[in-house]
Amino acid sequence: MTPVNELTYNQAIDELQNIVEQMQDPKCDVDNLTALTRRAAELIAECHRRLTAADNDVRTILTSINPQ
Repeated sequence: MTPVNELTYNQAIDELQNIVEQMQDPKCDVDNLTALTRRAAELIAECHRRLTAADNDVRTILTSINPQ
């Protein structure tokens, strides 16, 4: 399994979508559910970190272009 920090943002989102599908499967057992939940939490945290960083970068760029 690829470490979350080595995935692109889109790869992380795709993996999250796949995890949701697996969790919705009635055949998903408790042990697998725990592992999927753990991985999903890692992916969500990484996506949140990247979105926050991108937001900060965009704000910095826009401020440098049009200081108020």
